[in-house]
Order: sequence, then C-alpha cells, then structure tokens
Amino acid sequence: MENRRPDIAGVDPPDSGHDPGMLRSILIAALLLAVVPASAQAIRHGHVRLTGMTPAVVHGSGFYARERVTVTVRGGTTVMQKSVMSTTGGAFTLRFARDVPAGGCQGLAVSAVGAKGDRADWKTAPAVCGTPLAP
Repeated sequence: MENRRPDIAGVDPPDSGHDPGMLRSILIAALLLAVVPASAQAIRHGHVRLTGMTPAVVHGSGFYARERVTVTVRGGTTVMQKSVMSTTGGAFTLRFARDVPAGGCQGLAVSAVGAKGDRADWKTAPAVCGTPLAP
C-alpha cells in the first residue's frame, strides 16, 4: 500500500507553498501596480498665475514638455489671448503687450490650455458690486 497524503481541494502540491487564491491575488496586485503609474501620469494638472499687472505677465507650470499652451486673460469685457511653447520642464512665462484689464464686477480670470488637453485656471474673487444693502 502506498503512503500518500489525501488531496485537499484547491491547494497546490505541498512544495509550492501557495494556494490558487493567493497566486491570483499576487497577479492582480502586480497588474494594478503596473497600471496605476501610467494612469496617474495621464491625469495632468497644470498651474497658472498672474505674476505681473503692467504689462500682464502669466507664469504656468505642470504642462507637458514642449507643448503649445494657449493663455487667455479675461477682465470685464476685455479678453487677451496668446500662445506659448512650454519648456522641457513643462513651464512657461508669457508677457502680454498690454496691462491687465480692469476686472469690474466679474474679477479677473486666467486660463491656460495645453494642446495635449491639460488645463489650468486662476481667478480673483469678484468685486462687490450693485446696490449696497440698507441697514
């Protein structure tokens, strides 16, 4: 008579040390680790801010390297728009020929949109306009 261990359903031979459920979990974890960095890089958020008023100067960062970025400055009814190429580090500084327009009741807004789809926005708080409240 042969001296054999009884088979236990769902368990690999004793020399492997892993059951199929554990192997499946390890494979799923490895796959997730491979996919997460790629998807995290696909979600890109640029940053933009107004750094000068006379003339208007806008600085941006966090864009793709050597990407065409269209920058728009809005204030009141005035809209200024210009394009720039980001550096190899994904940054840019753009100087407009005119001063920042008065924002009026709407405030100022700056947006930068990259050709590859990344975007950044900056806004001031709108001014308090209208009829003052009576006491």
